[in-house]
Amino acid sequence: MLKNKPCYALGVVLLMMILGSPAQADLMAPVYPGAVSANEELTWYEPYFEEAYYVREPVEEVVAFYEQEFGPMEEVRAGEKYRNVRRQAPRFLASAEPENIGVRVYAKAAAEQLPADTGRMTPEQAARIKEVSPGQCASGHFAGLRLIAQQHDSYDWQDFQAVCDGFEHIDRAYFQLTDEKDERGRYQRKDQVLLAQQRKNMGMMTTEQREASAEDMSRRIQELQQQGRMQEMAEVARQFQEQSMAGTGVRPGGEVQDNWDEWVAYLERLDGYAFQTMIRINRDPSAWPEERLQHPDDR
Repeated sequence: MLKNKPCYALGVVLLMMILGSPAQADLMAPVYPGAVSANEELTWYEPYFEEAYYVREPVEEVVAFYEQEFGPMEEVRAGEKYRNVRRQAPRFLASAEPENIGVRVYAKAAAEQLPADTGRMTPEQAARIKEVSPGQCASGHFAGLRLIAQQHDSYDWQDFQAVCDGFEHIDRAYFQLTDEKDERGRYQRKDQVLLAQQRKNMGMMTTEQREASAEDMSRRIQELQQQGRMQEMAEVARQFQEQSMAGTGVRPGGEVQDNWDEWVAYLERLDGYAFQTMIRINRDPSAWPEERLQHPDDR
């Protein structure tokens, strides 16, 4: 039994390295307080050389933490990527081996596009959105609020901007993968899951449902038109419009629903799962598995 213990211990260590769960002592820098594993962001070979983490705080706070530990970080991409190189790679033969070893801190770039639905607005309306909220809060998470701000008498773009100021980082956030899949069998991130749930709670159709419904409606209208049943054809079109508008804050005919508070509550819930920053920390080369550092011909 004693002879088997070292082999067992080695197996555990290798398994931990493969799964990306090393002791912090193996890393070239401390893990930021409160960080959560982000190894799902790593490609198949990277866990042998580094660890990734999600952090809720903005990138500036994370950079300040590591600068206090190691001194100034190099700003590789303004506002988005920083690094502190603690040493050069030992120059093994592995093609995937990192060239510089240390800490990298990432943030996603701010969106620059206008909301997707501005194409249906007048030039004046689109210009007003750009003036009030240039490139901000352009995702589907804010779609309900944008529409209400545009249509409801009790809200305007200043109200939308006030909410956007508090939650605009959501559009640049990282979200963890879940075990839930979409219609195509792909794993979804938490924001995708929550948005789908919100749209369902608000009675909104999914993209797939809308496309299927549009196809059915088109076929039904064509049949009714051929039969000369024009009144029924108009009713089918009206029902489709009503289904499409459900949950958006606007009913057919222009009657506006006030579901502003429900959308704000959704953003508050979503924000609890948002990570503003990602950190990647190299392992100390002494912890790199030897088999990953050999030339393929030598293995």
